[in-house]
Amino acid sequence: MERIYDAVGIRPRSFRSGAFSANDATFLVLYELGFRQGSLSIPGYELPRDAVRWVGAELDTHYVDPSDRLRAGALPFLELPVTSDPNRFYRQGHPSDLRIENSTVDDWHRPLIEQHLERMAAANTAFKTLCLYTQSGLAYYQDDDRHSVTVEQLLDYFDTLAERYELVPTTLAGAHERFRQLTAEMKEQKLEIGD
Repeated sequence: MERIYDAVGIRPRSFRSGAFSANDATFLVLYELGFRQGSLSIPGYELPRDAVRWVGAELDTHYVDPSDRLRAGALPFLELPVTSDPNRFYRQGHPSDLRIENSTVDDWHRPLIEQHLERMAAANTAFKTLCLYTQSGLAYYQDDDRHSVTVEQLLDYFDTLAERYELVPTTLAGAHERFRQLTAEMKEQKLEIGD
């Protein structure tokens, strides 16, 4: 954090680990270092050689348990999991997830997004999110690169979703701020009902 501050003049508050590796102490250590939100998990992802074990992890955005990376808890570090289907794998240990370069929008992303949106609606999830990611080093600056084409198609697809959902592109910090607001509103409503 200090090296980044020295280089760019700001302290990062959001974190994603390399290869999505973490252990049960990771969230508490990040919080103690000043990080307040992250996207460290892909529910269902398991690659023990890289210290990646997200089988049984929460599917939805949540505050974390400071001693169990798989559970929601009271530590106000917001975890925004990568959208995945922990019951469907495209190779050993790798669940279907919203990595941009996995395939085409129609074959890969759209079915997973729609399944995720339907699951959240059925569960009445209060804070609905989609989390996509990509690997570094891809040629997104080239308009004809297949990954750039996928991003353009995803944006077009999101436009169609806007007819049914209020879509709000945001950063992890922006998502955390909205999560705090929603949590406060829900607590206030409970107090009014209880009075």
